[in-house]
Amino acid sequence: ENKNKLSTLNNNNNNNNYNKLGPYLAGLIEGDGSIFISNNQNRNRYSPKIYIVFNLKDKGFAEYLCKILDIGQIEDKSKKGNYILWTITTIEDVYKLINLVNGYFRTPKHEALIKAIDWINNYIKESKRLKYDLKNPLMVYNKNKREEILSKISLIPVLGLDNSKLGSNGWLAGFTDADGNFSISLSLNSKKHNPRINLSYRLEITKVYKNHNTYISTYNILMKIATLFNTGLYSRERKEKLINQDRIKVYGSYIVSVNSVQNLLKVKEYFNKYPLLSSKYLDYKDWELMLDTIKLYNSSTNIKCVKLGKRLRLNYNSTRKDITWDYLKGNIINYK
Repeated sequence: ENKNKLSTLNNNNNNNNYNKLGPYLAGLIEGDGSIFISNNQNRNRYSPKIYIVFNLKDKGFAEYLCKILDIGQIEDKSKKGNYILWTITTIEDVYKLINLVNGYFRTPKHEALIKAIDWINNYIKESKRLKYDLKNPLMVYNKNKREEILSKISLIPVLGLDNSKLGSNGWLAGFTDADGNFSISLSLNSKKHNPRINLSYRLEITKVYKNHNTYISTYNILMKIATLFNTGLYSRERKEKLINQDRIKVYGSYIVSVNSVQNLLKVKEYFNKYPLLSSKYLDYKDWELMLDTIKLYNSSTNIKCVKLGKRLRLNYNSTRKDITWDYLKGNIINYK
């Protein structure tokens, strides 16, 4: 099958061994990635390019992915903001990544993936019709360069959306590494009540996927996530006045929020089967410890639970200072 094409490519990291990361990578791209394809009518059209955004603190994770897959390069954007980019820009590298994620997309961003596949397939077909003036050194160079690329790629089948059960692969782990949140909060109630630890798992995604003139709702995939964890789907709107413009722009989003212990145990079951890979995994493990402790004492106001929650919150999410990547290799092995 086309997904096994990677085994024929020459690279020292044998990234065909990481085929089972395909669903995870698809979720990561659909959450924090962009696929750019030039307009076919443009005379200066460029090949497809894929960019994936990471928080600056996840630079080690991004570099690890880039290295083991032997795809793309990492660009430090810390001077512009608190982020880095995994940039995949060559035809060969875009081809490798597409082969890993093809058939695993679940959101409307699948439309951009199809366009990228069509571009590569057309590139291959057009190459058979090209004629070169072999007396022209530049034409000879272009011919040799194209033949080098063609030796590493082949036609890619256009696979549809992944309609398998959400709990059957690591797509949601990648999507959560991009856009999810595991929260440990402390409620300080009135003097009559003890402090309470509140746990939640939360995803918030824009209501509509927009690409050029394409507008597609994200409702279906968010509803499936809510159903997986036996919770509801909520929506909200945020209004923002545009700078130097006398008008208000409205941003709509869907929210999945899991809060009850019973349903959070379903969340735990999934993420223990398909572990997170970013530094969010460290937050998840603390969150899991807090969940297990609340379950043990059957109380979120037990003094031991509250003390643990206060301690964990000192080095958690945005306040986390200690990040080690020792877990990465083991977590990736779990996908195989």
